[in-house]
Amino acid sequence: MSKIIDLTQRRGKTNDSASAGLGQATYQEDVPAVLSFEEQKQKMAFKDRRAARRTMFNEMMSSMVVIPERGLLKVFLHDISEDGLSFDTAVEDGSFAIGEEISMRIYINHKTYFPVKMTVKHASRDNQAGVIRHGATLLKDASNDVVLQYFVKFIEAAAQSMKKDSGDLMVNKTS
Repeated sequence: MSKIIDLTQRRGKTNDSASAGLGQATYQEDVPAVLSFEEQKQKMAFKDRRAARRTMFNEMMSSMVVIPERGLLKVFLHDISEDGLSFDTAVEDGSFAIGEEISMRIYINHKTYFPVKMTVKHASRDNQAGVIRHGATLLKDASNDVVLQYFVKFIEAAAQSMKKDSGDLMVNKTS
């Protein structure tokens, strides 16, 4: 009994050279090309089914949710649009109730932030990632509206041209 599985019939291979003892199989030309993840991600951004396009965050900025009478809870922004955002909390930190109004601080640097007010619309637990993803709609008021419109436009524009730092060499200044 052999432990080798012959996949040539399943993959559309011709097995002429393998049967001749050469150990190599030739493939037909209908093998799909390798796709670029970034290219596919860009295409998906434009095919989003939501009413407003969402921009994904990858730990771009830090954010905290204000817990009254307790302090600040670090959360991780997942995405943002003109109408709302989603964020993750650690499972051990619990979740917010649907319909609950909460305040978030989005930090531009370690001391400077702008406040965002929102209403939680849904929460779902992801046991594999160990987080609870919350979706929230932004409250439309004078303090939120103008800043958020510009912020979302900035994030959308920045996301289109961002590059990942691959550890480029820094200039070492000597006196």
